[in-house]
Parts: sequence; structure tokens; C-alpha cells
Amino acid sequence: MDHITISLALEESDTGPVKARAKFSLLDLAGKPVLYHSSSTGLKEYPIGGAGWGISNFIKREFLENSGHLKDDCFKIRCDVIIPQKICTEDREATPFFIDVSTSDIFRQLGDLLSSKDGADVMFPVGGKTFWAHRCILGARSPVFKAEFFGAMRESVTTGDHIQIDDILPQVFEALLDFIYTDSLPEMEGQEEAVMRLKLICEDKLCRHLDVSTVATTLVLAEQHNCQGLKEACIEFLKSSDALEAVMETDGFDHLAKSCPALIKELLLKLATCSRKKKLRSEDRRAHAPFVVVPPSDLNQHLGNLFVAEDGADVTFQVAGRTFKAHRFLLAARSPVFKAELLGGMKESRAIADHIQIDDILPQVFETLLHFVYNDSLPEMEGEEEAMMAQHLLEAADRYDMQRLKLICEDKLCRHLDVSTVATTLVLAEQHNCQGLKEACIEFLKSSDALEAVMETDGFDHMAKSCPALMKELMLKLVTRPRKRKSTE
Repeated sequence: MDHITISLALEESDTGPVKARAKFSLLDLAGKPVLYHSSSTGLKEYPIGGAGWGISNFIKREFLENSGHLKDDCFKIRCDVIIPQKICTEDREATPFFIDVSTSDIFRQLGDLLSSKDGADVMFPVGGKTFWAHRCILGARSPVFKAEFFGAMRESVTTGDHIQIDDILPQVFEALLDFIYTDSLPEMEGQEEAVMRLKLICEDKLCRHLDVSTVATTLVLAEQHNCQGLKEACIEFLKSSDALEAVMETDGFDHLAKSCPALIKELLLKLATCSRKKKLRSEDRRAHAPFVVVPPSDLNQHLGNLFVAEDGADVTFQVAGRTFKAHRFLLAARSPVFKAELLGGMKESRAIADHIQIDDILPQVFETLLHFVYNDSLPEMEGEEEAMMAQHLLEAADRYDMQRLKLICEDKLCRHLDVSTVATTLVLAEQHNCQGLKEACIEFLKSSDALEAVMETDGFDHMAKSCPALMKELMLKLVTRPRKRKSTE
């Protein structure tokens, strides 16, 4: 057989069949659960003397034989059995809200990176002003920048670390860089806002600033840059506005007529169609759909693609036999510890050239940490895998002072608390100063009828030996535990 099957059966019972949930965990030689090798059966009914329930493909035989978890051809498995009991839910208060996960801060962090110029490797002289930026972020956000820095245009366009730009106003280029790093535009008012020409977002802004003096030049701009939504908005303005004659008197309209004769013909056809429909009553007309639909932010997707492509990666991490490439400036923007290691005072002591060895983090955990750095989200995981990853990732997040990731891990662990995990999770919360997670664990023990079962677990024994102060605190908390109210007929 390629897989090892494991099951649990009920041999005898004084009260008949039992409903229970079983969790099987492969243990290493030190007696600790092996990451990604725990499985649960779900809530099942176990008849007396029956075949029981289990996991048919618990572990691959080949993996086990080559894993180092065997000793004298034997291995250990821990089985946690949880038997739920009926609870008088009306006597319990609603579960408190323990973890408040902050909103994404990647936009602010990248904005700070642009302002600080940490790790910037390319300079743009634009109209007498100088702008520093990071090739990798520019390449991730724009296919044209990517071609200039990493593709076929590289030799012909770039000269060293300086790229001269003569045909864009400095305030426009500054706003472009601001959008690249933060996925938003700086606050502007009136005519200043109408100068911007960023695709879609700028189309939407220009639509809001159409008037007699700007509509003709804006229509030419839309035609030149293939902005269909903006073009339709301009034509609609001319169709619906009584100011057409005034528009035709502007210099912009003269420029339109001379430079875009085909566009003039298209405009005439649109106006002719409009005149045939003017007999329609206004109450019969339907509101127009938006001319420009701005898509949601794609900054995280662009940075995620940068992580996968490794374009311009300048630091390599060796983690338990696996190699990960990343970008110093982005790591520094997301973590003050990485910033100190890669750009600050710790640089010489930790980094040898461009390679950093990490021996105390599992490679799959470090990979997930990097995924969060670039995407500001975690990959999809379920059940036991998610809970175990959250434990290891919380330790890594605390080590690199990534507070939002730490809160996300706390929140996930709160959702996976049960008899078999609450003690070890409470120790983890104490060690890493996770107050919300700690309160959730204590609340579980205060409100749960399974306290006696928790005290039988290895995790509780470990907590009692390693955290005596925590045991005292737990005792004081449990003294105030509300007693279960007896049900009355």
C-alpha cells in the first residue's frame, strides 16, 4: 500500500454509542506534531464493537520511510478524542471579540518607501526635478517600465542609473510615481486634477471636469490614447449640452477640426442621430451607465507577480535546503527587522554579500511569510493545515515585527481552539505577547465543560512545567468562572 491508514474504534461503553471527533497527529522523535501531518475525522458516531472511523490516506509510506521520524521501524501517532457535551447556551454570554485585525498597510508602507528612497536604484531627471525610485516596483506595475529595465528595450533606453524624461511635466511624473507605489492619486482640486492623464482613474477624473473650455481638447486626448469611455463622455456632453455653439468657438475645437478630421465626421454622425431622437420626452430616457469603470486595485497582484518572476531580486535566503529570492527594499518597507538587517546597522552582521542563511524557520513557513510581504494576504489553507501554519507563522511574524500578520495569525488560531490545542496555544500567546489570543484561550477554558479533558493533554502538562506564572494567572481567572446553571423541568 502507498499510504498508511489509521482508525479509531469503540470497544465498550456503559452508555451505548458515542459521538466524538478524533484528531490524528504524526509525532517527530521529540514528540512534537509534524507540520501538515495532522488529520481529523469530523464528528462521528462510534457504535460499540464497530469498525470505527479513521483516515484512509493518513500518510504516504515513502514519506514516512525517508522522513527521519522512524526509530527502530516504529513511529508515534497522537490521537486526541473530543466528546462534545450538551451545554446550556442560554447561560453563556456572546463570545467576546478578541482580535481586531487592522486594515492593509501595504499602501502606506510603499508610500513611505518612495518618500525615504531606501534602496532606490534608478533616478529620473524630469523638468529640473529629480525623482528616485525602484526598478522592480516600476517594472511590476508597468509593462513599459518592465521592458525598459528587464526586457528588450533595456540597452536602448537606460543609461546607468539615470533616465532623462523631457516630455512629461514634473508634477505629472510625481503623481505617476505616487500612484505606482500607493495605487492612489494625491489630493488635488479643480483644474489641477484635470491635468492628470492616468488611464481609467484619470479618465474618470477628466469626465468630471468636462466643460465648454475643455471638452474639445479632452476629446482629442481620448482619441489619441484610445480612451473609449472618456471619448463617449465628451460626445455625450456635446449631444446633451446647449453649449455646442460656444464649444465651436474655442481654440480647442479648431485644433480638433484640423488634427482629427475623422473624429469630426464621427461627431457629426453622433449629433445627427441625437437630433432624430430629441422628440423623446425626458421622462422616457434612462440614466446613462458610467462611461468609465475603474477596476479595483491591482497593486497586490503586481507585487505577487514580482515575487514569482523574481525580476531584479537582489537578496537570496537559504532556508533548510531551499532557496528564496526577494527584493531588499520591499522587505525593508514591510518589516523594521528586515530593514535593519538589509539596509541598517545589522547589515554587516547578518548578511554575507547577497546571501542570508536562516536555520530556525521551516521553508514552507518562510515562503508563506514572503507571500504575505508581497501580496498582503495568505495563500488558501484549510483546517489543520491552516491552524498549524498559523502557529509557526505567528512566531515568524513576531520575529520580524510584522504586526498585522501577527494579528491575522492570532485571529486564525482563535478560530481553531479545541481541547487538543488550547493549552499549547495559550503558551504560544504568552511567549509572543498575544493578549487577544491569550484572552480567547482563557475564555475557552472558563466557558468550556471540557476543562478536565484539557488537563489530560500533553499540552497542559507542558504548560504546567514551562509557565508556572501562567498557571497561577489561569487559576485566578477560573476562580471567577460562572457556574453552570442547573436546568429545571
